[in-house]
Amino acid sequence: MSEASTAPTTHPNFAFDDSDLTVCSSDNVLFRVHVHNLADHSSIFQDMLCVGQDAGPVPLQESSQTLAIVLAMCYPLREAPMDFSSLPAETILDCYEATLKYEMWVGELALRGFVEPIVDKDPIRVAALGYRLRDSKLLIRCELPILRLSILEQPKEYAAKAGAVWAELLVFFSKNKEAANAALVALQDPPRRVCAPFGHTTGNTTNVTPTNGFAFAPATSVFSPSPSAFAKAASPAEPCSYCTKEAHSARVISWLQLRMTLILRSSAEFPKAELLTFIDTLVNSTAGQECPTSVEPWKAVRSTILGYKDVAFSLAAVV
Repeated sequence: MSEASTAPTTHPNFAFDDSDLTVCSSDNVLFRVHVHNLADHSSIFQDMLCVGQDAGPVPLQESSQTLAIVLAMCYPLREAPMDFSSLPAETILDCYEATLKYEMWVGELALRGFVEPIVDKDPIRVAALGYRLRDSKLLIRCELPILRLSILEQPKEYAAKAGAVWAELLVFFSKNKEAANAALVALQDPPRRVCAPFGHTTGNTTNVTPTNGFAFAPATSVFSPSPSAFAKAASPAEPCSYCTKEAHSARVISWLQLRMTLILRSSAEFPKAELLTFIDTLVNSTAGQECPTSVEPWKAVRSTILGYKDVAFSLAAVV
């Protein structure tokens, strides 16, 4: 490669004739700037006050694209405010990391609001940044979006984004998936049919003879009048809409299918919202059509679901 092709170039927006400090980007672009401007906006750059032009360019790890944006923050009267919303996600994250590295608090606060939306779109990349910065709050913000991913289905892509934190993310994901599945399995079996007006309970129980004289056969869900029944009523009463075999069986099958579907999912998020929706729909769809006690067991399951933590194991422990 020729000397001309490797010779550094000067960034056109940072070529001040009275510059007293020159910094060089990772891609060999020079920025001829003023120490006092950088020192006023960065406590780290204050340490460069003793570095004069004679000392030669100060090498920095950031690219010229990142430095151009970050250094522009040191010239607020000269440079128009940057529209961060127009920048690619990767550029925003690179600039945010640079402002934290150089302790440019004004720039960090300006960029933080643009980092938040990226978490939901690319949580792996943001988690990698949080890990490098030892930012536990940023890592915690990435937890749920990561659990919603199917990271084991695209391991190469996600591993490249995660970098050094990839092993930690795998452990985090696996532990939470195991906890979510255990919670799903632990949810009690579908509640038995209960019909308070008729005094019967169905499920793995013996037949119950209620006070109104009717006996219930759990296996067939058929009501048959006992001899004493005809003395109390001219015709046998019917169970409520919830307690018929067909209606109850449909709910049981749907509940079991839902749990199995959620267990087999590749994501590791505990599906609290879907479980609650199922139970709320079930209870609301039969409101006023069944005995009051028939929905109480479902409400108890709902309370158990509400008590489960969204994240069983936190990413904060990796920093």
